[in-house]
Amino acid sequence: DPFQTLNPTGFRWGAVKASFVVKFIHSLDPARQSQRKEINYHELTFNYRSASPIVWFSNRVQLLRAVLFQQYDIRPQIEWMQEDHPPQPVWFSTGDEGLAESLRNNTDLTIIVPCDEGEEVEFVQNDPLLTAVVRTDDAGVPQNVLSAVRAKGLEFARVVVYGFGQCAEFDPMEEL
Repeated sequence: DPFQTLNPTGFRWGAVKASFVVKFIHSLDPARQSQRKEINYHELTFNYRSASPIVWFSNRVQLLRAVLFQQYDIRPQIEWMQEDHPPQPVWFSTGDEGLAESLRNNTDLTIIVPCDEGEEVEFVQNDPLLTAVVRTDDAGVPQNVLSAVRAKGLEFARVVVYGFGQCAEFDPMEEL
């Protein structure tokens, strides 16, 4: 699933396929006597975990990624199931009045931040908004803040993707 990559500039299906050929096909046929052995794989097109508005939003992000990184082989995904009242993605600005109170009062939120795994404490300590709203344990470890790597593969009721725009090395809107 190419949408599950954390490093959009380094992921290539060809490299993954080549790695599998070396590890498996060549291991099964070390003398390479058969010319017919190859990996049969299919790119995933259904998103089984996200509601239709999230898939719609993600497809727009992937379109932007395709343009910026010239990866034109990225195809949009399709939501697996339609819901009557799915959750909607919401855009917010850290300068919005009431944001701190909203983040503080919504205790079921998991906040994903742009740092390396294990750097969540430092990230929160260096961010005035997060310092004011994030719950910590007795050792000062944030209870609901994870790096993207730490959050990968987990599921949460509600997620806030926080601070990635400020950490970008370019402004995508200037490029378009």
